Amino acid sequence: MSGSTLDRPGLRAVLRLIKRGRANTLIVAKLDRLSRSLRDVCTLVSAYFIDERCHLLSCCGMVNTHSAAGRMLMMNLANYNEFERSMISERTRETLQHMKAQGIRLGPAPYGYELSNQLDEKGRRVLVLLASEQEIIARLAAAQTGGVGFSEIARQLSAEGTRARRGGEWTGRSFPI
Repeated sequence: MSGSTLDRPGLRAVLRLIKRGRANTLIVAKLDRLSRSLRDVCTLVSAYFIDERCHLLSCCGMVNTHSAAGRMLMMNLANYNEFERSMISERTRETLQHMKAQGIRLGPAPYGYELSNQLDEKGRRVLVLLASEQEIIARLAAAQTGGVGFSEIARQLSAEGTRARRGGEWTGRSFPI
């Protein structure tokens, strides 16, 4: 599970043990594996590790809430981890915007197509028609042209057992036409 939230089953279970007094130390491989959010680290420290009863330790030895110096270092590391997460997010966002501006298609193939193993001149996989989905698109277009609403079309497809691309139910909110 992502470390972007404290709402993780394993972490919740460990924190319950600490709260009940069945454990007094949380050991993490590295602080950024616990959280890259300064706010979350502060929340954990103030709720569990501020006094001498319970401790947070890092296997890499850089975090130890046994002392004021250890707590200060931990907060500095948590601040750096949050900064690093923000930088990764910014670089990813900028790269995706650049790729989009270059005309590079992002994400999965649109409905009615699939990515082939054939590559174009730039080394990208070529989109090819997917016959089974093209038939459904033709049916959707004909039904819509005939005045049938999206919700009714979705009900018909579901009643027939025709599944949407990822195996889910059709909805009347959007169609690939």
